[in-house]
Amino acid sequence: MPAIQLNRVREQINQIAWLFTQPDAFQRGLRDLLEFYANPIYRPGQTARSIFLLPTYRTSKLLFQQLELALYPLIQENPKAALTLADTLWQDDYLEPRLIAAYILGQLPIDQTEEVTTRIIQWCAPSQPAPVLDAVLTKGTEKLRLEEPQILYELASTWLSSSDSNDLVLGLKLLHPLVKDPGFENLPEIFNLIKLPLRNLSPRNLTEAQNLLQALAKRSPMETSYFLRQTLSLGASKDMIRLVRKTLPAFPAETQERLRLILKEKSSLPPT
Repeated sequence: MPAIQLNRVREQINQIAWLFTQPDAFQRGLRDLLEFYANPIYRPGQTARSIFLLPTYRTSKLLFQQLELALYPLIQENPKAALTLADTLWQDDYLEPRLIAAYILGQLPIDQTEEVTTRIIQWCAPSQPAPVLDAVLTKGTEKLRLEEPQILYELASTWLSSSDSNDLVLGLKLLHPLVKDPGFENLPEIFNLIKLPLRNLSPRNLTEAQNLLQALAKRSPMETSYFLRQTLSLGASKDMIRLVRKTLPAFPAETQERLRLILKEKSSLPPT
């Protein structure tokens, strides 16, 4: 992989940027750029495939940062062309173009909300590798998080109300970037959305529930502790007790001790 020289990579990206309204040509140029800066240790289709389930170039984060900087003004100037380009890149066989497609989706103006939401739903198929799903639900929702979070609440509610374990995982994943966003303050809405799903846990969604609760605990340990105590009071399955126990390290010591006492009490009771 050649060392990235900032001026050179900017020039290479600018050459591709001229093809913004020609998605097929842009895709070819992007492939050439990614191949040029690919890490030779992880050739597409070899070791990396076993990790990501898609061939990947393993390029530098700096290259992606420069690509995003170059694409942002183009997306704002011509959102229709940006959407067409995102659709084209999404069909690529490699990981990186799909990540860029997710970035484009998340930067589209808010008047493209319906198109963005449709693609979030379509692109979050269970067959997608975790890095792709994470990109769609994080980078692909950025504008919605900032300007129309209610749309994300509604989508999360739909997924979390489903009996399909894949949908439940998506719903929990979708809420995670909201909680981690320093500008987001509507934590009660998050607690309301996850109240019932947490009482119907399964091994399939335990990890995502843990990730979300840990993020909530770091944002607001007092509110999260209160929520967990209330949830446990309504019934504590083995999975719920295990989840709270795994979440404890994210809380301050005093709060951990209070929750441990409740867990000890619930663990000694007959199953509900």
